[in-house]
Amino acid sequence: MKSVDLFCGAGGLSAGLKLADINVVEAYDNWLPAIKTYRTNLGENAEVLDISDIESTVEHISAHSPDLIAGSPPCQDFSTAGKRKEGERANLTISFAQIVSICLPAIVLMENVPQVRLSNTYRIAKSILEKCGYRFAELVLDASYFRIPQSRKRFIMVAWLNNDKAPETFLNYLSQNSSPKKK
Repeated sequence: MKSVDLFCGAGGLSAGLKLADINVVEAYDNWLPAIKTYRTNLGENAEVLDISDIESTVEHISAHSPDLIAGSPPCQDFSTAGKRKEGERANLTISFAQIVSICLPAIVLMENVPQVRLSNTYRIAKSILEKCGYRFAELVLDASYFRIPQSRKRFIMVAWLNNDKAPETFLNYLSQNSSPKKK
């Protein structure tokens, strides 16, 4: 399976995808220091790109024909550590959905802080994807239940294009493979 990672930062999501045997063919972020770190740790397949420029981003992604588009849009506008005022950074979540709605990969993966799911911005982004035919699995996961040595809660959204059964299958898989108590 081929994937593209948007808002890749230093490469945490890409590293997880690679551990799951998903081929990350390209990764994009608009901050050069993060791209340099990504390249040091994961390889040269990362480049600086302004993801708010939807047309340019779609052009880059389309060249790879990914099966999956993954992304971790900026969380500062949603995080409990911030002011929780939805602004320019929050709008990048909508840009993410708009890019996906044009590229139409079979699978979409988005990771963010738990509070994003309660935001107007996420409701708009989800609506964009629903109109394209995506079916969703949405949940807040605590990493410590998956043998990760930290208690960190993250919102995970996985969506499949025109596949009604995939969300339930995915959620069952997570349920069967989580630890009964924190590690």
